[in-house]
Amino acid sequence: MSIMLTDHERFEQLITARHACVSIVTSEEGYALSIVGDTAMKRQCDYWLWSVTRGVRDGMLADAPPVPDTDHPAAALFHLSRNLKKRALIVALDVVGHLKDERVARALRDALVAVMQTNSTLVLIDYRDDLPPLVQAIIAALFAAFREKIQLNTQHILHALKISPPLSGTMREKINWLRTWAKGRCVPAD
Repeated sequence: MSIMLTDHERFEQLITARHACVSIVTSEEGYALSIVGDTAMKRQCDYWLWSVTRGVRDGMLADAPPVPDTDHPAAALFHLSRNLKKRALIVALDVVGHLKDERVARALRDALVAVMQTNSTLVLIDYRDDLPPLVQAIIAALFAAFREKIQLNTQHILHALKISPPLSGTMREKINWLRTWAKGRCVPAD
């Protein structure tokens, strides 16, 4: 008999397992934000929220002023990599499209180091599910470097790229099943 976990419980499990980065692909941004906010309050940790229109701000306050000059994703991630000092949940809204920019990808790598050092979690909430393979490899490589207690290096990333097949390959059966299930039940996206 399988036990169905709520979205809150599944998210809590990811945070408890100390995942440095969690990707939530959804069109229900408000619902995802409520789960992250509830978890931050329950755990009494800092909660930072970033969007391209508002920059980095305190996620606990509805109208919190933004940290100056953090509306660009590279600037926001740079700010987090330099200023993250204690455990936090950090949300980046709609950042996936920006990760093709090399500056943003580099800033993400630096921010993830700070995230891991503080046992924090970066939560990517986006409507897109096309996380670039390099970003996926960086996240996997960070875990390897952290486990080895050494600084992330190019060899970790190259190894992660070599051994990590794309999600479209490893999850092909599930993706095809979901497509079949969705026909007639869902409205196609353009």
